[in-house]
Amino acid sequence: MPVNPVWLGAVLALTPGVVRADPAPTPIPTPVIPFRVPEFPQALLLSGRPFPQVTPVKAVLAKPDRTLFVAAKKGDGGASGSGDGSEGSPFHDLQAALRALEPGDRLRVGPGDYAGPIRIDETCKEGTRRRTIQVVFDSRAKLAPGGGVGAAALTVRRAFWHLSGTYVSLDQSASPGIAIEGDAHDVLLDGARVSGGAGPSVSVGGGTVAVRVANARISKSRLERSNPDAVGIAVLAGARDTLIANNQLSENPGGSVRVQAPSDGGKPASAVQVVGNSIRDDAATAIDVEAADGVRIAGNTITDSPTWSGTRGIALGSVRRAIVRENAVTDVAIGIQVGEAGEGGESREASGVTVDHNYVVETVSVGTGVRLEAARDTRVVHNVLERVGEAFAIAGRPPRTQGVTVVNNLAVGVAKVGFAIDDPKSVLAFDYNLFSPASEGVTARLAGREMPLAKALEEGKMSHSKVARGVRIQNHDLARIEGAEVRDQGSTLGGFPHRGSAPDLGIEER
Repeated sequence: MPVNPVWLGAVLALTPGVVRADPAPTPIPTPVIPFRVPEFPQALLLSGRPFPQVTPVKAVLAKPDRTLFVAAKKGDGGASGSGDGSEGSPFHDLQAALRALEPGDRLRVGPGDYAGPIRIDETCKEGTRRRTIQVVFDSRAKLAPGGGVGAAALTVRRAFWHLSGTYVSLDQSASPGIAIEGDAHDVLLDGARVSGGAGPSVSVGGGTVAVRVANARISKSRLERSNPDAVGIAVLAGARDTLIANNQLSENPGGSVRVQAPSDGGKPASAVQVVGNSIRDDAATAIDVEAADGVRIAGNTITDSPTWSGTRGIALGSVRRAIVRENAVTDVAIGIQVGEAGEGGESREASGVTVDHNYVVETVSVGTGVRLEAARDTRVVHNVLERVGEAFAIAGRPPRTQGVTVVNNLAVGVAKVGFAIDDPKSVLAFDYNLFSPASEGVTARLAGREMPLAKALEEGKMSHSKVARGVRIQNHDLARIEGAEVRDQGSTLGGFPHRGSAPDLGIEER
């Protein structure tokens, strides 16, 4: 399958000094998960291999200069008492232990309950690129929010800190779980576990640079009331170079990942990567990028419930330069949305977006596979949509929506509408697509007129697009298309190399 070079850098490359190889690495202990996050079975294949293919993020702890210890003092939550930090005489105050750390140190946090708010702030040292400060939590160590109104259970405001296995139990609290904020940079949050909470489980602040959130398990399954602020991971406006990779997130009523829009005059987040995550049962928008400059959303598996309406898999608002690639999205009302028209004439316009090699299946009821609402210079190419109510929707007119390309896609089992185009002038190219309707009654809407799908292709001068009944994907393998010829049936596109005389339709280049 053709893959473009990643202009944002290596997808899973972590900042040197935060995660680095070492001649004598120490493995991170495997945490005991104290709450259930459902596993995400992967039955979808591409040429016999799992789709999407995800490269694990493996964080390696460099050998420390010294190792210190803290143990929760029984009866007081670890908030009082003091040792010298040795294994035989550990600290009993987690906050004091953090303040004692020097570059190159490792702190091992022993079993027990630690009451927040805990702060890694100006009273703590900063690490360096070669000598990070490491905090490794025992699987039975637990943080909880304290008495501070709105204060996170754990706040990180310093540079070159590496936290491993942090577990935060928020229950019904509105406080954030872990907040990385201020001028913090080169921070790795690895293997965190956050349960409950009516606010964000993890928050990446607007002044931060090079924050990585990897291998976390975040679930709000026991939250008593749904809350739009109950987000799994929130990236605030102004954050730069944020990586959210290989996390398992479930039942977050505010969505699992949200990149927030700035206030008037503010700068959006930039260079955001959301890759290799498994997301399920949010009943909201799983990945919602309200605004950002430079986004890569790749290799994510998203599933929701077929009984919930108003759900979206991936939504891009005021976004410039974005890649949405090789994601699998199931059981949502809208699989992928680019741009948002909004109410009262205001819109969030996206530009320079490529949506390619994604699989969207089972959009709820009359839901849509890919919807472009306020999109300029956007390409939707080499995607597979299966059992969708409406395959493609291009809403709006120039200049709000223009320069749109929809080419080399495969739509199988379309239930009601093959495509809807408000204004043909918004389209740069719409052709070389294969539609397989689920019944004779599938239509298309072109400039406000509804007509049979085949007639719409003819009137729209889409002479290389086809309608074929009975096309199937065999054994959930996206390379095994039965019932129509898809090999060498596409159009050559810049940036997408191909084998044979022409590109194939769909995801796999056979």
